[in-house]
Amino acid sequence: MGEVYRARDTRLDRDVAVKVLPANLSSDPNLRQRLEREAKAVSKISHPHI
Repeated sequence: MGEVYRARDTRLDRDVAVKVLPANLSSDPNLRQRLEREAKAVSKISHPHI
């Protein structure tokens, strides 16, 4: 559904994943909502292997 990049959150001092929707999908409100729900769910996970 998109490209994922590894980044560093300097405020929290931890690695994070940044997912970017392709331009042709970003105009779909349902897909944007899905991405937001996914981001909220994943942000609650803290595990060294994820």
